[in-house]
Amino acid sequence: MSDSSKQPPILNPKNKIVFNKIILIYSIFYLALKIYAIVFMNQWLVENLILSSPIIVIGILAHYFQREQIQNWTFILLSIGTAIILRLNEAKWILQIHEFLN
Repeated sequence: MSDSSKQPPILNPKNKIVFNKIILIYSIFYLALKIYAIVFMNQWLVENLILSSPIIVIGILAHYFQREQIQNWTFILLSIGTAIILRLNEAKWILQIHEFLN
């Protein structure tokens, strides 16, 4: 009756493509917001660049994976986890980096 080997819908291979595209779009959007904050809101340049470096790497990897049609659950989960941790601690970490550099 029910096939126990059937994958849940979230594990459908097409979803990996969608998640990879979402990660790529999020990376572009995040960097655009950082550039806006640095240029128009006079935020600290070095601190924001340091904090944005993981998202820059994730965006470059997502672009490469998208271009080469490589889908990897490990990359997707680590990217989502990194983005969540970064967004939750961003304000605190920017201040800590600023204090460390000055």
